[in-house]
Amino acid sequence: MENPLLRVGVIGGGPAGLATAINLAEWAVQHGMQDIFSIAVMDTRYLQDDSGPSPKIQYGGSRRAEAGVSNRRGQVVTLQQDCLDFLSQRTRDELFRNVNESVWSRTSYNIPIREVEDRLLERAQMNDVSGVLSLEVLNHTGSDEALSTSLLCRFNIIIGADGSKSWVRRHLFKIDEEGMQSGGRDLALGIEFQIPEHLHKSGLPHAQPLNVVLTVSQCRFLLNASSVTRSGFLNMQLTKEEWDLAKRVDGQSCVFARSPGILLRNGQVLAEKQNFKPQVDSKHDRGSFASRNLWKSISDGLKLFGIDQDHVASIVGVELNVRYSPQVVRTVGKTICFLVGDAAFQTHFWPGRGMNSVFKEAASLANSLLLIGRQLQGGGKLGLGLLEITHYFQFVDGLRFQEHQSRSLRFVCQITGRTRDSRDRMPEIVREAAYANVSDCKRKLVKEIENWAEIFSSPKRLHFSKEAKEALVSKAIAALENIGDYELKIMAVSGPWPTVKLVEVLPNIGTPDPQECNLELALEKLTEVPFPAMSPAGIEELTDEQQDKQNVAKAAPQA
Repeated sequence: MENPLLRVGVIGGGPAGLATAINLAEWAVQHGMQDIFSIAVMDTRYLQDDSGPSPKIQYGGSRRAEAGVSNRRGQVVTLQQDCLDFLSQRTRDELFRNVNESVWSRTSYNIPIREVEDRLLERAQMNDVSGVLSLEVLNHTGSDEALSTSLLCRFNIIIGADGSKSWVRRHLFKIDEEGMQSGGRDLALGIEFQIPEHLHKSGLPHAQPLNVVLTVSQCRFLLNASSVTRSGFLNMQLTKEEWDLAKRVDGQSCVFARSPGILLRNGQVLAEKQNFKPQVDSKHDRGSFASRNLWKSISDGLKLFGIDQDHVASIVGVELNVRYSPQVVRTVGKTICFLVGDAAFQTHFWPGRGMNSVFKEAASLANSLLLIGRQLQGGGKLGLGLLEITHYFQFVDGLRFQEHQSRSLRFVCQITGRTRDSRDRMPEIVREAAYANVSDCKRKLVKEIENWAEIFSSPKRLHFSKEAKEALVSKAIAALENIGDYELKIMAVSGPWPTVKLVEVLPNIGTPDPQECNLELALEKLTEVPFPAMSPAGIEELTDEQQDKQNVAKAAPQA
């Protein structure tokens, strides 16, 4: 082959890895550069299906899954149009082939993560990209050192798209868990449910506009669900004390796939090790008061959204660690390594930005690699000094800065005036709620419901009539009647979703401007409203000038 070949190995075949590989393969074909690239996406969860006329790769799910429980993620995510615009029309058509549901606004779409995985996996195996892109089952049976050596010999570009506990980050970047930079941490429960087909014509107990208004009016419970698949998660923010109580009867923590908590149903044996202990304690009036009270809070959350306990599939604990890798690009020998997705940085999933950030990063990285391929085609050399590589890590740094400081940490940390610290909000919320007046709290929640119903009735959002808005408010207020005073007070004190006017950080597809590849200048240009980094003491102060910039920034309010 006359042209130099850029051999790209993508470790991790989830949405981040697949989106990057698909974008790069499509653009390579579009620009007549398919002979420049060879892209292999590798994942230990992949299974090869030889039952059809040609072999196909499918998701096998988590290998750690306990017998009889789901090994695929059931969470539902909201994708925004400005991120979807970086996918080709053919990829978007495939992505929403089965589930096409607009929920938060006319330009946002709810879709289960497993559906994103399956549809992107199908797209990656279509004929138009298969000459450039291949999928492989990663059999990691030897030592980490042997795998590292094999990958470095085979590829001159390695992309770590292998999640928050990234193998690539640990073994090629040499960044362990202690080396990650953390801005804040939250604890939550994820309560997975599946609504039977014969119930609720709309697919869920409540219509989605009602679910949205109930969710954003407080920060204790978050419903992420699809009325098309009739499934989703009710998420609940916890204190550390509640987290420690959220275990199974056998004492195991509730962990996705490996040891989820299962609810008691008719015919189940009491001693079943998988049963969720707070429910068992409550049912038989045993254990601590705090354990029984946790179950009461969970039950209230289910009642708020009309979900029957018999439709709960499992309960898992979720640690929300807002953190990032200090490096997202480095060389190992002659190979350049990149991090993308959760391997690069993790956000708080409450504001629903994680998957959107993934698609932005994937587009930026694919664009940089395409331009690197063009450089090699013209006789250039591969190295960290290339402008396109600088452009990628500066984009990721700017995106991370905005998503962490302006969104994620507003849910995790306490904020008073112009000061934000990295302490968890929930303990103080629960303490304050203990002394709050129930009537005052209910009035506060009703006011928030009315405010959010007004926001979502606008033409830019769900755009419904005055009569529909009034009916929505009435149904939301009626839903509050289903929960106890304790939980109602916590919901009110937790406050509504924080709103802040932001300019979206979007990748600049095309050849980067050398003048923009300066970290300070790039961050200011990308975020428009820069936030100071967290100080060593964990305290963030906004100057008057920065506060003024934040107040006048022209962008749609975050929801």
